[in-house]
Amino acid sequence: MVFSATIAIIGSQGCGKSKYINLLANTSGHPTPNGAEVNIRDTYFNIREQSGITNEDFDGYIVMFDTRSSASFDQSVQTAKTLLQQGKQVVWCGTCVDSQNRVVQWNSIKEARNTLNNVKYYDISAKSGYNRDKPFIEFIETLSNPDIKHELKIELDNDIMDLDNACNMH
Repeated sequence: MVFSATIAIIGSQGCGKSKYINLLANTSGHPTPNGAEVNIRDTYFNIREQSGITNEDFDGYIVMFDTRSSASFDQSVQTAKTLLQQGKQVVWCGTCVDSQNRVVQWNSIKEARNTLNNVKYYDISAKSGYNRDKPFIEFIETLSNPDIKHELKIELDNDIMDLDNACNMH
């Protein structure tokens, strides 16, 4: 199925959003004033760089953090959590994974994913191109199948209701 989607890339300053968008533009499309237009697996993506959550609605969100910064990681967890609570499609990505100065380790990522309803996570690198297309392939699979999107929203709503009920019981 061929379709198009507008994806926002959100992350802290210096986490690699611009470098990743440039990589995508140079390998699969072309740059635009606010991001890039790319074609991945016959799917057109309009990618927009955002410094944080805005009132503008997107089809999906890539929430990025720099694996060399625990502050960037913590901010990304809060951003992803907020977007998921709003029922948004989120893919979470750690950047600069080929750096020898990695601070955020897998156990921290796994623990955080548990609080984020096991959101899809990918290590990516704009430097080497590692896992370059993986977040977009995930969007192709979820956004092109409305049943999956609906099931994910129901699952998220149920988790929020369970959390609300648990909080009211104590």
